[in-house]
Amino acid sequence: MAGADARTVDSGGVALAWGDPPITVRCALPAPARLQPGSRCDTVEGVDWFTERGEEGYRFSTIGRATTVELFVPYEYEPAADALVDMAATVRETVPVVNPCR
Repeated sequence: MAGADARTVDSGGVALAWGDPPITVRCALPAPARLQPGSRCDTVEGVDWFTERGEEGYRFSTIGRATTVELFVPYEYEPAADALVDMAATVRETVPVVNPCR
């Protein structure tokens, strides 16, 4: 991801990170509080994502999977969607779809 090797980090649970500032991925999270029926859903390489903009970057959370995967991409990495493309195969292969976006 972002041309960097993965490393494990402690972020209130197990996470992987790449680069500096780090792109991080965390798994087995609850759905984001702001995710509501009718929220925007962006599908990238067969994975549905909910996007939130924060002070330091984008927080992408999977939608409709057996568990939520969260990907944080700092603004230094543009376009941020490149990280979604990089994560897509792993999410598709490891986290089953329960209720995809329509």
